[in-house]
Amino acid sequence: MIRSILFSTTIAAGLLANAQNLNNITWNPATPDECDYVEMTLVGNFPGQNYQADNYTLTPVGFTITVDINCSGSGGGNPAPFSQAIPASGPYPAGTYAVIGRLFINGNQVDTWNGNKTVTASPDPDPGGYNETTVCNTDPNAQLISFLAGTPDPGGSWLDPNGVAIPNGTFEPGVSQPGFYTYEFNQNAPCIDTSQQVLITYEINTNAGSNGTQTVCVNAAPFNLFAALGGTPDAGGSWTYQGNGISSTFTPGTSAAGVYTYTVAGIAPCNDPTATVTVTVVQPANPGVGGSVAICETDTAFLLNSMLTGNPGQSGAWYDPNGFLMAGGWNAVVNALIDFQGNFEYRVTNAPCAPSVAVVSVSFTNAEPPCGTADCLGVPNGTAVPGSPCNDGNANTLWDEWTPNCDCVGSLIGIEEPEAAAALVLQPNPATDAITIESPEGLVIGYELVAIDGRTVRTETLQAHRVVVQRNGIAAGTYRITIRFADGRATRTVVFE
Repeated sequence: MIRSILFSTTIAAGLLANAQNLNNITWNPATPDECDYVEMTLVGNFPGQNYQADNYTLTPVGFTITVDINCSGSGGGNPAPFSQAIPASGPYPAGTYAVIGRLFINGNQVDTWNGNKTVTASPDPDPGGYNETTVCNTDPNAQLISFLAGTPDPGGSWLDPNGVAIPNGTFEPGVSQPGFYTYEFNQNAPCIDTSQQVLITYEINTNAGSNGTQTVCVNAAPFNLFAALGGTPDAGGSWTYQGNGISSTFTPGTSAAGVYTYTVAGIAPCNDPTATVTVTVVQPANPGVGGSVAICETDTAFLLNSMLTGNPGQSGAWYDPNGFLMAGGWNAVVNALIDFQGNFEYRVTNAPCAPSVAVVSVSFTNAEPPCGTADCLGVPNGTAVPGSPCNDGNANTLWDEWTPNCDCVGSLIGIEEPEAAAALVLQPNPATDAITIESPEGLVIGYELVAIDGRTVRTETLQAHRVVVQRNGIAAGTYRITIRFADGRATRTVVFE
């Protein structure tokens, strides 16, 4: 590399104290041909931190290319590297070029870089020879380039018979249309564009249609799989599921979700055409279980969802007794001063299923409680408030508590439990990290863990004789766990220390 440094008499002393240089000019592509545009990047060092590139110029004259980078700044600090790209230029005719880079700072040329670069000739690409071919709609996918005659070069682009680009160059029998497909190389001058065509036609064959999808609710009406196929399938074919013959009727809730295959007898030399329908079955949303409640006629913010049980989904909306949508979504409230009493509906939807509904019946009262300061026992400012513990006098219940209507209600234990519940073992209890449920006499299909204030802490659906309930952040305290069996449920008390 040949380097020359020029100084003006007014700034020479300042520049001598700092390092500034132009180290290289890189090209992309590194080995261009005469069809390529070239992106050049100037690499070097500023004499200090406070410099920037303002503009640049590129001047090609014959086989000499001069690139100037003009910078400005006040300096200061250590030398700072720079890498400055300039817009693409070219294409350049084939030959060897002298490349000159010049670095200007505040109008003064401070460094020169000299190098050379060779641009190679670019032979015209070979798009192959014209060809005509016939395919079956049952043939596997193929690269269009394989249909051309001769030895076409890779790297070209394909257009379908309508002139639409085919990014992957793939022909899909039974999906792609017949006609003339064009393979072309679009090049920059002085290189010339080249192209070739292939005519693709189809053998006569039957048609199974195109693949389809269908999403249905588990409680929807049965439907014919044939109607879910795309395209124009021929009638009279047969259906299979996982290799087994089936009817064309899909019955949600009974038929299995998955991929169903439709096959039509083909016409030689083609194979039998097939198409699939992928069926997804969706469960309705869970609105929970409603109830009834009497609220004080002066209550302005009764939270409706506080009356729902059964782990409802929270993406739904509430509707008042007149059928109008309420504000607040899941957290809608009743204002007894302006709302009507009656049935409030919580509707939640999991498309395509119809909305699922839970009803909370709300009435207004001036009784104590819920009005006034007396608790459920009539004690002013007493502690027997809804949600607090009580004693219903039944030895066969536990977790007795006051309801919003001031009824003392507990959960039954030991009666009407499935036989398998008698052999239940929960250990350790109390526990620090986890509680193991052993059920040797019956399969546990799920459980629900509820805090003393009525909050559902965790639910899980499973099928096992041995279940581990991990603590995983559950606060210390006493909890009620309801264990579900196929023929009933059992409730026990557990403690996390």
